[in-house]
Amino acid sequence: MVYRRWIEVLGFSDRYLNTRILAELMTRGDGTELAGYDTHISPAERRPLLTPIDRWGHTPLTATALSARAIADIAAVHLHGGASVHRLPDKQVRSAAAEHSDEATIGEPLGSAYHQRGIDARKNAHTTLTEALSILDDVEDRADRLVADLLRLVETAPTVD
Repeated sequence: MVYRRWIEVLGFSDRYLNTRILAELMTRGDGTELAGYDTHISPAERRPLLTPIDRWGHTPLTATALSARAIADIAAVHLHGGASVHRLPDKQVRSAAAEHSDEATIGEPLGSAYHQRGIDARKNAHTTLTEALSILDDVEDRADRLVADLLRLVETAPTVD
């Protein structure tokens, strides 16, 4: 049963890359919400059964197997009741810039100032990107100086016979 359920999870994950949807389905489901997704796994496909999962619920882009030791450690923690409770992340994560923005919020009626807000937002983005370009130019200049210094070191280094 555990194997079958895990294969259904893998099949769903292959088809839909959104782990939030998977978590919501599994949280409010009755155990049959992923039925049929196991058909999306090809029996001939050579992939690891168990892969690492990061704290956001994502698996590596390239198929990487968990080591036998890691599997044993995870199983032992769960068997002894020491596994942490898994919580869903907040649905909306807003950046600090968005929190302090005086621009229109999603769902606000367009209103008469709609076009002006768009123009102002584009001007603001242009200014921000201009600043970013000058920062990138500075980084590129530093990288060029480092490469030049490195080449001088390589060229002047004594050769060992």
